Parts: sequence; structure tokens; C-alpha cells
Amino acid sequence: MAITTVVPPARNTLFTFVRGAMTGGVIGTSLTALVVGGVIRSVPLFVTGLGVPAVYALLVFLAGVPRRAREAAIAPRTALAMTEGVEAVKGEATSDVAVRFVATVAPDEEPAYRVAFTQHVHLADLPDYRVGGVVVVQYPPSSPWRVRIVKRPTPEWEERAAGGPHRPRAGADPYQRGR
Repeated sequence: MAITTVVPPARNTLFTFVRGAMTGGVIGTSLTALVVGGVIRSVPLFVTGLGVPAVYALLVFLAGVPRRAREAAIAPRTALAMTEGVEAVKGEATSDVAVRFVATVAPDEEPAYRVAFTQHVHLADLPDYRVGGVVVVQYPPSSPWRVRIVKRPTPEWEERAAGGPHRPRAGADPYQRGR
């Protein structure tokens, strides 16, 4: 069985460096303006210290709109995944618990790969996600490591998950594609 481990790409670009420097500059400038404005009792300087981070956050949000629109326009891929690890990460007083999954995703016509991800799961639904169980997942084609479990899959995918990788069809191995 060939399993490929997917690791998110490291983005060390000039743009990332400039964005980090700008963010640090905005934080330092705004904190300085707040402190100095408070010490010398200058209302315009104090307000500037509050306004600069808000304007910068708005600009960063607006700069990311085209990327988010491009990602939303691409339909996510659906696949079966076998859970290999299920661990509650944080248990809060709410009904949803953060759960860390380790799963092997077996997309159609592509090699299977292992991925770890965290998703919030309702406490009542937690017994449905056992180690060795098969779930239906979706992920963007450009970032296969951003896997999310589909809570209400279509009837076709429910049938496929019921007879998933732990019960292969006669002579078929879902992890060996194209052979």
C-alpha cells in the first residue's frame, strides 16, 4: 500500500517578509501612540493609536478577498477516509469538542495519503468517529491537507462509506489506483 504524507508548503516569500514587517511596524507604532498619547494627554495621538491597527486590519482583509473568492469558486473534492487516530484536544464547557484526527484519505483516481487535522465535533456525535472507521471528507483540490469531515454526506457517499476500505469489493483494493 503506497501512502503519501502531505505537508503544507512553507511560504517564505518576499511578500510574507514584507507583510510580517508591516504588521510588526503597525503594532509597535500603535502601542507607542497609545502610551505616548496617554502620558502627554494628547487625544489625537491616542485615537491614532487605536485607529491605525483597525485600518491595517481592514486593508489586510480587503487584500485577501480575491484569494478567498478564487478558493470559494473551486468545488471541493470528496473522498473516503479511514480514521487511524482520534484524540480530544480540548474539552470545554460547550457541547462541541476539538478533536484531532489522523486519517488516510483515499481519493478516487489518486494515491492515498495520510493527514492530521483538527475539527470540532458535537459530544453526541463523538462515538461515530472510531479508530478504523470510514468517514466521508472534503478538501480543496489545491490544498489536500485542509480536510474536513462531511457531517451529512449524500446517500451515494453514505453507501460508499458503509462498504469503505475496511470492506473492499472482491478483487479491489481502494488504495491501489490505476493497477
